[in-house]
Amino acid sequence: MSVSSVLVSNVRTHSCLALAMLIVAGGSQALHAQDAASPTSLFRHSRTYVGPSFLANGPVASRAGGLTIVPTFDSSITNDSNGTAIMATINAALTELASNFSDPVTVTVTFTNVKNGLGASSTSYTTVTYADFLTALTAHATTADDKTALAHVPVQPNNPVNGDPNISLTLSNARALGFSASPDPGETDSTVSLNISLMNVSPSDSDPNKYSLRETTLHELTEVLGSSSALDGGTTGPVSPIDLFRYDSMGNRSYTQSASAVSFFSIDGTTMLAQFNQDKSGDFGDYYSVNGGQKPQIQDAFGTPGVSNLQLGAELIELDVVGYTRVSSGSGGTSGGTPTGGTTPMPPVITSPASCNPNPAYVGGVCMLTVGASDPNNSPITVAWDFGDGTKGADVSASHTFTTGGMYTVTATVVDGLGLSTTSSVVVDVSLTINKAASIKKSFTLNFKIPNDQGGASGGNDRIDITLQNNDFTMPADGGDIAFIIGGNTIDTGTLQNNKAFGDFGKFTLNVRLGTIRYTATKAGLQFVLNSFGAVNNTVNTTLQIPISVSFNGGIYGDTYSFLYTATSGKMGKGK
Repeated sequence: MSVSSVLVSNVRTHSCLALAMLIVAGGSQALHAQDAASPTSLFRHSRTYVGPSFLANGPVASRAGGLTIVPTFDSSITNDSNGTAIMATINAALTELASNFSDPVTVTVTFTNVKNGLGASSTSYTTVTYADFLTALTAHATTADDKTALAHVPVQPNNPVNGDPNISLTLSNARALGFSASPDPGETDSTVSLNISLMNVSPSDSDPNKYSLRETTLHELTEVLGSSSALDGGTTGPVSPIDLFRYDSMGNRSYTQSASAVSFFSIDGTTMLAQFNQDKSGDFGDYYSVNGGQKPQIQDAFGTPGVSNLQLGAELIELDVVGYTRVSSGSGGTSGGTPTGGTTPMPPVITSPASCNPNPAYVGGVCMLTVGASDPNNSPITVAWDFGDGTKGADVSASHTFTTGGMYTVTATVVDGLGLSTTSSVVVDVSLTINKAASIKKSFTLNFKIPNDQGGASGGNDRIDITLQNNDFTMPADGGDIAFIIGGNTIDTGTLQNNKAFGDFGKFTLNVRLGTIRYTATKAGLQFVLNSFGAVNNTVNTTLQIPISVSFNGGIYGDTYSFLYTATSGKMGKGK
């Protein structure tokens, strides 16, 4: 039966300090109280609730397939001089973690390179009733650890931790348990921010003062999947699944923010698999590491620079008992990101060939390139583009401007986390012409206090105002459609009446006497579009080249215009 759960409409923010490192499954740490003096937190994590989820009617989904974590790398990584190595290390970490679980679930994660802290994740959560959660958890129990854990989780209306009737789940954890839970349109399940300047990128890097990119990525990903605690937001409200397995040394459930408490991860209340952090400077779902002397682990709240090649252990047990299906190392496990079982690694498969829109393309215009691919090994994939004119690009979707007419063979190379690759090509006929239009007025403003760099609505806090001039604009075109385009993205459209058109985000004004078209918008979500041209949320003073055009009376009019861009991180960005 489908049972609804209560919507929790707030955002919980919690801090955790850095990178963690692992414990061998079944081991335990010595009892330590937290030290009064704590390190400064390097991480910030947030959880956003998107609404309640429901148990699907019908039988539980088959466990065939495997967990897939699909990365999206933003321009701060793809444009980095060391971007190829960064993406390779992150992909290997994704493969390493995902190959430990057989759930037919796809998890989407956006990765970005930041300049502060060490790492952060912003993950979407949903709520389900404790009764529904326990029903789903029981139905998906497959391992010995699952059975042990369930034997110590009581069947009752409210959770046994703080008596709340609900459980808070990451969206991927909810999907693994058979609930209907998806991120908002245009969003991924989580955004992971990494300050790569503080990290050793490749396994061969050995700066003793830097943290490991692999370990940092794994630390954040386990939280994305569901290893974080709701205790960071207080002791009331829905708890997270991992909070069901938080015990003190006497085997009693422990759910307190007291720095003097000593709490452990245990699936039976007796065998203590890891000691939880109790320092408010870090996450309560992370592992104890304040005073030093402990064995480094992936999920440590306060990490150790210079440490690398740690293996996942207690973290895998956590994810197993909260709803994922763990596989043994002999049937698809990993060692350093490479399969150790009997499965033969296979290269990625092209699911939709490389294509360009439009094709034929405009000289000086933007060609939007896409390719579809999947990986038989359930490994994350990256895409590198060769545009055929001596320039390169990256990502599943890419945009490119051809400055000279001709026929170009554009090739997408798809690479998985194991280094296997395949290609797909498209011939682009660059023969159409954009009618040049002078810009006699241009400006835009981005309000970074309301972030929408993932494509969300800005609430009227981004603005653009541009006037283009061309002799063809002296002809009225009432009844005709008009569109405003940045790069290959159509921002707004309208139908001209009395030389005006009103779109969803702004308005067009045609002045046939002056031969101008003016477009102004105060509701458009511009951060996502302009970010790819350098309008970043950072403190910067630079010049941007942005291709802007209008579709008018059967033609395309525009050019690539220069903007003097000044911005203050977290506040405002302006181009003129």
